[in-house]
Amino acid sequence: MKKHVKLFSYLLVGSTLLLSCDKDEFVFEEELSINDSNFSMMNGKLKFASKEDLAETINYQKNEGRSTAANTFENLYQRGFRSHKPIIDKNNVELISKLKQERQEKVQAGRTDIIQGNDLIGDPFFAAVLNEDKEIIVGESIYKYTPRGLFFSKIEDSSKMRKVAAQQNKFNKLAKVDAICELRDSEYGITEMESGVHRFVRPVELEFDTCGGGGYSGGGSSSGSGNNSGSGSSTENPRNSEVGLNELIQGLDICNGGEENWFQNIFGDYNFCHKYFNDDEFRFELDYWNQEWLIYASVGVEAETHEEGWLWWNNVDSDEIILGINKVHLTYNLPAPDIAFESNYVQNTLNQFHSAPLYMHNGRFLVENNNSIYEPVKIKVLNNTALPFFDIRGENVLNIYLGKYFGQDIGLTNYDIFNESNIKQIYKLGIDFLKKQASSSRKDFVVTVQRNNNTIDVLYFDEMKRNYNTDEVEIKFDSDWSVVFGAKSADGGDSFSIDYQATLGSLDYLGDYKYISVDIYGLARRGNEWKGLRLIMK
Repeated sequence: MKKHVKLFSYLLVGSTLLLSCDKDEFVFEEELSINDSNFSMMNGKLKFASKEDLAETINYQKNEGRSTAANTFENLYQRGFRSHKPIIDKNNVELISKLKQERQEKVQAGRTDIIQGNDLIGDPFFAAVLNEDKEIIVGESIYKYTPRGLFFSKIEDSSKMRKVAAQQNKFNKLAKVDAICELRDSEYGITEMESGVHRFVRPVELEFDTCGGGGYSGGGSSSGSGNNSGSGSSTENPRNSEVGLNELIQGLDICNGGEENWFQNIFGDYNFCHKYFNDDEFRFELDYWNQEWLIYASVGVEAETHEEGWLWWNNVDSDEIILGINKVHLTYNLPAPDIAFESNYVQNTLNQFHSAPLYMHNGRFLVENNNSIYEPVKIKVLNNTALPFFDIRGENVLNIYLGKYFGQDIGLTNYDIFNESNIKQIYKLGIDFLKKQASSSRKDFVVTVQRNNNTIDVLYFDEMKRNYNTDEVEIKFDSDWSVVFGAKSADGGDSFSIDYQATLGSLDYLGDYKYISVDIYGLARRGNEWKGLRLIMK
């Protein structure tokens, strides 16, 4: 963290959610010296000099982990700050009790606004830097998050901003999902509501966005209690068997995408589902968010277990928690390459490449021979584009290119390459290859399928995370998949490794991609009992 914001005072007005005071209030800005932080506190709100400082602070806390974040926020809470969603060490009973009592007293006094809109913000770290009124100061502007959008103004206009936000949210309880989608479709972006007061509503952009004509794969339930049959029981012990674990995962209920938190759509997708253990004081939760809040944006997946308790549900350790991404499916417009092989290895077989996989790994092109050995080959791309390949956050991963939309040579059936049977065969290609690569440290991989002469389908399979004696497991993405999922090209030439450095191409070369679906799973074990869910966004 780079610097401290200097100490100075401001004239600020009002401090209650969606309410305003009749007169301005002189406030004192306190410089903070917490973990070399680069923010200050003004009248119960955190103040950052810029969006970059805000992002740096949040990302630092994410990288350091929950325990470091809990220490940071404990210091803030001791100074009077109160988070929209607190991050607290679950063993800090004294602080938990104190915040619980405070919140109960505020609700009893009529401050029900502090527990409304709990589902607006998916990212727990961003939610923690907002105060109870869901407000934050960045630069010389104050921002307030509400179910009807983000309202913001200069600090000196904060009283007017709160009045506008209150009026816009007055009848929000009567709103429907369609009304939020209509708002995002017709009044998206930044709108000046009154002089000096603006509102931000995220536009509909992603294909599987709830408001974008996509949706969520149904079946199963997002909540419930009791035994919850269908939560996934295996004939083999998943603690000791990969087969048993896979059977358990494939048998998980598919949740409905979180219908209970419909108004999350105002800032993008935030979807969560619950599955209760036999003792319904404990539950498993699966979260996915892809949201933009104007001053910050993030994408993430989280699996966690809760115990019914303070404020809402308190995080609680389970014996193990597993989180994974079955697959991410994207498409690009990309002409089919015309590939020639430069090899003495059974040229007639290689001429049939369009129904056989080409492996790109550690700077080499390989094909599997009749003895199940992956043999290096040299290739040339004669026409159209270079071969596409992908990396994750700039790191090499295994890429498998299938030249046809279906290939009987690897056991694929009929023209629907994405049916369950074919997906298993495609997944097996990557797993079998990686098992034979002793030097491979990554277990995730990408499979590219040439759907037709002008379109490719890209499937990303991710390694699962499996942690023991914890309360949560998280997979973080960058806010822009073009950064995470780097699309590049290689023309083969004499050496893939040379092309990797010299002819990478760019994301623009491959064109814009489209999300088709994201398939996420999570599950937890307490004793011998497993509970979990899948969330499929299309």
